[in-house]
Amino acid sequence: MAPAPPRDDRLRDDVGAWTPSDAQIERALRLRDREDRETALADLDPDARIDTLRTGLRLRDDAAAIACAARLEYRDMDNWECARAVELLMPTFLFEESEAQFDEFRAYIGSVELPKFLETLPPLPWCFGTTTVLGQMHRVMRGEHIPLYIELARSSDPTLAGVAQSQFELLQIWNDTHRREAAVFYLGLSPRAAVPEPGGGIDPLLVALLRKWYVDVPAESRAIELKKRVAHWVLRWLRDASPAPSDEPFLIDLATAGRGNETPVGVAATILLGLVDGADSDAYLRRRNSAGDDNSARRALARRGDESALAEVESDARKRPADLALLLECDPPRARRLIDRAVFGPDPKLAADVFDALARIVDPAAYKDFHGFRWDRSAFDGIEKAALESDIDALRLAWIGAVVPGCRTRAVAEAAAARIDDRFFPEDEPDEGPEPPLLLRWEPLVFMEVGAPEAFRQALRRVARETESEVSRGGALSTLLTIGDPEPSPELIEFAKTQFKDVTWTDGFVAVARNGGPEIKAWLESELRRAAEASEAQSTALAALATFHGLHPAVSEGGVWGDFAPADGVLEAMIDGRPVDALVLQLDAHPDEFMFDVGLVDDPRIAAYLQTFRDRRSLDLYWHATGELAAMGDAEAREDFWGAMKDGRYRIMNDVWVSSRTLGFDLRATVPFWIDELRSQCCRIVTGGEGDIFEDLFGIDCYATEFRTSYDRVLALWNAANGDFVWSYIADHYVPAVR
Repeated sequence: MAPAPPRDDRLRDDVGAWTPSDAQIERALRLRDREDRETALADLDPDARIDTLRTGLRLRDDAAAIACAARLEYRDMDNWECARAVELLMPTFLFEESEAQFDEFRAYIGSVELPKFLETLPPLPWCFGTTTVLGQMHRVMRGEHIPLYIELARSSDPTLAGVAQSQFELLQIWNDTHRREAAVFYLGLSPRAAVPEPGGGIDPLLVALLRKWYVDVPAESRAIELKKRVAHWVLRWLRDASPAPSDEPFLIDLATAGRGNETPVGVAATILLGLVDGADSDAYLRRRNSAGDDNSARRALARRGDESALAEVESDARKRPADLALLLECDPPRARRLIDRAVFGPDPKLAADVFDALARIVDPAAYKDFHGFRWDRSAFDGIEKAALESDIDALRLAWIGAVVPGCRTRAVAEAAAARIDDRFFPEDEPDEGPEPPLLLRWEPLVFMEVGAPEAFRQALRRVARETESEVSRGGALSTLLTIGDPEPSPELIEFAKTQFKDVTWTDGFVAVARNGGPEIKAWLESELRRAAEASEAQSTALAALATFHGLHPAVSEGGVWGDFAPADGVLEAMIDGRPVDALVLQLDAHPDEFMFDVGLVDDPRIAAYLQTFRDRRSLDLYWHATGELAAMGDAEAREDFWGAMKDGRYRIMNDVWVSSRTLGFDLRATVPFWIDELRSQCCRIVTGGEGDIFEDLFGIDCYATEFRTSYDRVLALWNAANGDFVWSYIADHYVPAVR
């Protein structure tokens, strides 16, 4: 093997994945002189200009390297180049003499570089405003950076301190980490001061903080403080607490200051009094409970075992999820009797109420924690066996499988599917009649769709074939059409044609294509020919046929057909059953147009199409193409792209689509990383590329609440499913697999 040629001495030892030519090095070196910089680039075409600037990043000559870095945009650079540009510009870009553009710098600085940036901030003044510099950097913040911002918030400069404080307070909305460091700051203590360590009971730092903010304030200003200081992280910290008897006086003071049942902090303190047993708090709670409708005092008394309060909680548990959660905590046998009465008894309204409450309580991703009530799943032991041995109908059994812990099993799903009959699709509206029927919502349907798909299809076919009810027939056929039937009956085919006569109804028409058989294929082909002959839009029919022939739905239903007229040969290839060839023909006809999600189709011709956009960086599509190639499995692209994700480069993460951010929907490889990123802030998850990644994947809205963090919610869902998710056409997102 011939030895590698010696490295040019003008280049650094580390040049990343690309080595420039001698001519490119010569051209880049001209940028060392300020007066020669613009002329050195003037006669270059856009791609040559970018390559010259990228060359500069690799030079030993710092003056030329910095000048080149200052002229590059995030779309021009790979991940190594972004890191090198940050390294070059960070020391000087806040001063007037710098040529760097702040908007570009903050576009590619990564979360991994933020600590150094914050730790080495030069003295004020800067050429950019303090609020701009620190405020705009929030897009790369992560929860781990809270201590750095707390330290900055101790600055003697009031503007710098104020902006830094606003940044770590933003992070605290999404995090339950670094609580004690934040409390030390708010209490005005030195970070080196000796503070009491948490032991039994409520953390003494939390007690001191709540006293400062809520208790030890003048009555006339308390309302203002309560409105201003009710921070999400403080309420969650309080709800997480396990009070000791010694905390009783403090909790009474806090509940009183929080106006009892009127404010979140008052409610939280009152509920926690249910975990301490003292004469003073007993008298306090009874006095409040006797004064009127005070749910918090009543629940605290029930938590202590008060029989009268427990009876009220049991009465309300059928319609209030919080009371059912409390009953599960403080009297599991009583809660179990209510659940058994609901799920196995004759009252459909009680069943509907309790199923709805359970869906809100036991869902790992539920956004509420219902006052932190602490119950375990042992209360549900044996329900699966009892359900399978019972004669309850299909809908009730499917609801049990969908929401009752321990019952989400294939055995329950198959049993529910086997019991489907005319009653499964109710004739009446939910609010009609003396006994409104148990609602047919998406939860039981999805449970059977993913838990017993073939048994579910067989049951739907049977109902459609045998029922005399038009409502039941329509419900069965519509559901069957949605999930797809590989062997559709003539009835289903006719139903599809009747429902989707309008070829422009894209979602419905593509849903038809999930069904198999030569009749469906022939119909879709005839619709495509009809649209072509009538010079109508053919995108819907093309998308449907592509889906029928197995192209990934994200590609089939994307803009590749809808945004451009079909290229020559596309219709023939699609009708011939060659959807990938049809896709390649469409891409070849529009070589300068970027079409998203095509990286989900692993084909060397498509890889070559995407590589063109990586090579021609002036098209500003480098990261889109890299993400698509990463989804396809290209090793070099994957290392580059996933490196940018892990490094937390804001605009790159913001621009790309969910198919790229998940490396082609490889959930096990990517979702744990994105769950960790939920401890950053909203700009990391809700992006410009394709919205909220967890709403797209799991149907979860990730927003800030005083109850549970988005991180806790999605992590709990992921762990409960052991990372095993399947796609549901009914839910239109991934759902936990059925065991």
